[in-house]
Amino acid sequence: MRVEFLALRDYVYELSRIAPIEYIVFVDKNDVYLGFMTVEQFKAKYPKFGIEILLEKLLEDFERDKSTYRWWERFFYVQFPEVRQALERVRYELVLPLWDPQRDRQEITERDLTRLGVVQLYLQKPTVVEAYRRMIENRVSGIPVVDERRRFLGVATKDRIIQEVIVQLLEKGQAAG
Repeated sequence: MRVEFLALRDYVYELSRIAPIEYIVFVDKNDVYLGFMTVEQFKAKYPKFGIEILLEKLLEDFERDKSTYRWWERFFYVQFPEVRQALERVRYELVLPLWDPQRDRQEITERDLTRLGVVQLYLQKPTVVEAYRRMIENRVSGIPVVDERRRFLGVATKDRIIQEVIVQLLEKGQAAG
């Protein structure tokens, strides 16, 4: 698995801003399941800092409107391209130490998943009862489901299980009535 930590972090924040994602699932190059964590856990462990958000917003505004460049120079007496460098410095000095205090690398390897907070919880051919029990035991709202070769198939969620149980009860009630 070759993923750079900052790229993963940026992707999770951006994607979760535009789509309702709940989980980050890690698989290797052969699609073998390695582990998962919730987006909520990831964001709590690797937050965006206020200065980082401000610098990103300035860069975004600059891309949309070049007059931001002139505003920036008048206000800060510094050329705007230095904002990109400042953002990289913030990420290097504030964010990367959260991930790797030694700062010797930015790339995530399979060995790093535990430090990242990834849980290696999964089910193969789960029953509804087993899936729900494991969710309660592990205090999660969903559990990845894998096949016999540990290839990721999807996530069984409490909401989906409850829907299935209700449908089955309604079908049984109609058949009996």
